[in-house]
Amino acid sequence: MLSDRLAWPLLLHVIIALNASTFIVYGYDKACAIIKARRVPERVLQFFAFAGGPIGAIAAMQIFRHKTRKVGFQFVLAVLILLELAIVYAVLTPLVER
Repeated sequence: MLSDRLAWPLLLHVIIALNASTFIVYGYDKACAIIKARRVPERVLQFFAFAGGPIGAIAAMQIFRHKTRKVGFQFVLAVLILLELAIVYAVLTPLVER
């Protein structure tokens, strides 16, 4: 079916855009931290990661060495990523099985 063939590439592009956006926001927050400017709230960073950008969040944390010492932040982020994976699995499993 045509719509099925178009849905997966669109989903892939959305996931790439969400992860790129998350990466940029984490990088912006790191830059703000360096120059002592107003920061992005941790809740916003965690929301971006949960809203589809966990790969971007993890990559930015490693590349920018940002939020890597904050155990509490990392714990919440890990829980949010696991929750997101569970939701994605629950939503996509029935779609793949049909």
